[in-house]
Amino acid sequence: MNWNRTVYEGNTVAQYEYRTLTCHHCNGEGMIEISLHDLKMHIYTKAFGRDWRELLAIYREWKKNRGKIECPECHGRGRCEEWR
Repeated sequence: MNWNRTVYEGNTVAQYEYRTLTCHHCNGEGMIEISLHDLKMHIYTKAFGRDWRELLAIYREWKKNRGKIECPECHGRGRCEEWR
């Protein structure tokens, strides 16, 4: 990743560098497409021990978004900026 440098003239405090970090699992979208079979396996393995309402909420999210759920790697953020 490259650091993008932004410099404003007249004030040294306004000089900063940043880079954009992108999730490699979802390519920065924050959502991944998943089939019904994979959703069942996700619920059986990742959501073991959760309340029935939470499992139903995962299914409703999948159905509402037409087969997409929140990315488990970035928790739906997709992209973020890192400053220095």
